[in-house]
Amino acid sequence: MQNAMARCDSEQRKTILEAAIRVFSESGLNGAVVRQVAEAAGVNSALLYYYFENKEILFQETVKLVISGLLDQFQATRKEFASGCERISFLVDGLWDYYTRHPERMRLMAVANIMHPETIAKILPGLARERVLLPLEILEEGIRRGELKRMHPLQLWWSILGTCFFRLFMKKARMQMDYELKASGMPVFDDDRQQIKSLVMEGVVAIRWEPDSPGRLAAPVAVGQATPGQILDLK
Repeated sequence: MQNAMARCDSEQRKTILEAAIRVFSESGLNGAVVRQVAEAAGVNSALLYYYFENKEILFQETVKLVISGLLDQFQATRKEFASGCERISFLVDGLWDYYTRHPERMRLMAVANIMHPETIAKILPGLARERVLLPLEILEEGIRRGELKRMHPLQLWWSILGTCFFRLFMKKARMQMDYELKASGMPVFDDDRQQIKSLVMEGVVAIRWEPDSPGRLAAPVAVGQATPGQILDLK
C-alpha cells in the first residue's frame, strides 16, 4: 500500500503527466506513442510503464490531472456569492484564466471531449467520490436559493464550459477578424469574456420583477440584487 501511494505521489510521475499533456494535446490519444511521452519527460519507456499500465490509462490520468487542476483553482479562489450573476462571473473567470494560462490543457480537454467522451465519463464519478466538484456545488446552491433558474446543475455547467471553450478556440480567428474590421473602419468585437457572462446570465439567472404600477411590471432585476417586495418568477 505504501509503495502504491509513493508511486502516485512521485515527482517522476508528475513529470510524465505534464509531458503527456503536451503530447496528447498535439497528437491525440490515437496519434501519440508512449515513446514520445517518455522522450518529452526525459525518461525511458520502461519507467513510464512502471507508473502507467498502458497508453489509455496514461491518457485517462492526464485528463484527470487537468480537471483536478481546474478544480484546485476554483477551490483556491472560492468566495461567498450574493447573486446568480456573481456565481456565473466567478465560474467564467476561473475557466478563462485557467485555460488562457494553460492552452495545451485546453487542447487536451477538447481532444478528450470530442474524441474520447468515454474517458470523461470514467473520470468524473471517481473525482466526485474523492473531492467536491465545486462548480456543481456553486450552481446547485444558486438554484436552491432561487438565484438561478431551475435546471440540472451539470447541464448548466456543460453549457458554461462549452461556451467558454468555443470562444477560446476561436480567439486567434477573432483577433484576425478584429484586424480586418479595424482596417475597414468597422467596429470590432466586444470583449469575449464579458460577452460569455452576459449570454449565460441572460439565459440562466433568475429574475425578480418589480411592480411599477397596478397591472404593470418594471425592468427585471437579478435575484440577489432585488429589494423587498419584488416578485420571484422562475417560469
